[in-house]
Amino acid sequence: MYPSSALWRAAELSLLHKADFPRIPAILDLGCGDGYFSNALFSSKGLRVDAGMDVSLRYIIKAIKNSSQSHIYKSLLVGSAVNLPYKDRSFGIVFSNCVIEHIPNVQSVLSEIQRILKKEGQLIFTVPTPYFGRYSYIYKLLNISGGRYLAELYRSSIDKRLDHYNIHDVGQWEVLLSKAGLKLESARYYIKPETARICDLLEFIYTLGIWKIRLNALLIRGGLLLERIGIKFHKTVIIALYYKLLNNYLVKEEATDHGQGAALLIIASINQKISI
Repeated sequence: MYPSSALWRAAELSLLHKADFPRIPAILDLGCGDGYFSNALFSSKGLRVDAGMDVSLRYIIKAIKNSSQSHIYKSLLVGSAVNLPYKDRSFGIVFSNCVIEHIPNVQSVLSEIQRILKKEGQLIFTVPTPYFGRYSYIYKLLNISGGRYLAELYRSSIDKRLDHYNIHDVGQWEVLLSKAGLKLESARYYIKPETARICDLLEFIYTLGIWKIRLNALLIRGGLLLERIGIKFHKTVIIALYYKLLNNYLVKEEATDHGQGAALLIIASINQKISI
């Protein structure tokens, strides 16, 4: 996992760990990926996940391997969020962490979630916000030097590169949920501007590199050079450097009350006014 992703996931894990999950069976992890995140989250709450589903067979295979000891998932399968392979009113909780923004037909996804949720159930999901790209250093620089048009063009390029189809604010999500027969119960911003900027910077340096030189590769090569001259260097040193840098931002992230953030935690339930 890249350092930028590690910081982002750590902030999410901290936030969701404090969230009060209703004890309503059963739990669906929609877009479970490799299962690492939910393993950390639900095991800390003393909960097991009844079903994990992902569109990627490769990730489901990884999730099976990763949960072989913890047994956090009771079942795992490959499936599509626009056509969920579950009976009506099957789940008390549908949980989805940074997944729904990647699915083009979001209205169909929300309607399917409404179908499988129990009457008293909850949809708990996280998504990036429009501030996600606007908090970056490059966006800020372009906005100052080249005007808002170039800055917004850069923001759009980020969403395109990351396959972001659904980047909305709270009001827009409330409308989309309502159309699917769901009611917005609460919404909380997280990932403050400083955290988003360091994530963006690390992503740029680590994955794209500067002049084709990646920070991680540079540190490793430096370590190999030190070993050649008799100075022992281990990858744990790199991990320690990352930890020291990222932990400072995580501590600040946890201690700050957010107004507008780069991501949203949304909790929704079935709109009881609608005939079910």
